[in-house]
Amino acid sequence: MENSERCYNCRNLQRYYTRGVKSYLQTDFGYCCECRAVVEVHHSCEKFVRRTNRRRSERLTRYYLNDILTEISEIRKVLEGEQAEKAECNFCNDVCSEPEENER
Repeated sequence: MENSERCYNCRNLQRYYTRGVKSYLQTDFGYCCECRAVVEVHHSCEKFVRRTNRRRSERLTRYYLNDILTEISEIRKVLEGEQAEKAECNFCNDVCSEPEENER
């Protein structure tokens, strides 16, 4: 088998770790969810399923983040506009509701 089809590249492997001084250290063994057994990570079997790369590129992350920030900015502008209209309306009502001195 190819080197890429070893258990350490398999999605079904849950590797065991030992506690080091500052971090956890990988062991050469792990639990295979398909075989339901403890296996060596350099072993290979017919139930191999390649692990997917879950990392997103930084460029793609920046693109989505920029899109979300633009939407948030637009929502903020709408809310600030509504708040300004409400403040103007309250000011106008206060001024219009006061009786003028000539009418007294």
